Amino acid sequence: MAYIPFKFYPVYCATKAGVHFLAVELRSDLAGTNVNIIELVPPYVDTDLDAHCREQAIALMGGRENWHPPMPLEEFILQAMEDLAKTDENGKPLKKVSAGFGALGAGAWRGTFGPIFTQFGVEG
Repeated sequence: MAYIPFKFYPVYCATKAGVHFLAVELRSDLAGTNVNIIELVPPYVDTDLDAHCREQAIALMGGRENWHPPMPLEEFILQAMEDLAKTDENGKPLKKVSAGFGALGAGAWRGTFGPIFTQFGVEG
């Protein structure tokens, strides 16, 4: 929700976007040090956060046939723990750990802004 705001959670989405940009800035500021900033980008996870408005969200997305059900919490935790142990092609920890819809947003953002960061020498 840091990448794609959702009308039922305006404050939640804005704070997630703030955390995302803080991670980008810290990663850039700390480049070349022994500190790694890893951003955890969860997908839509099955929690009580949206219990009061899940049916409204389903309707907003065009019904159950268009709705993407949430990832079970246990499945996300297992995947996140596995991904936190992975490294990139240079042996460095991954910059982002994401899954499901979170991975789509993070990938789209990285694909769009990554080349700009590279051009300006930003680690982001």
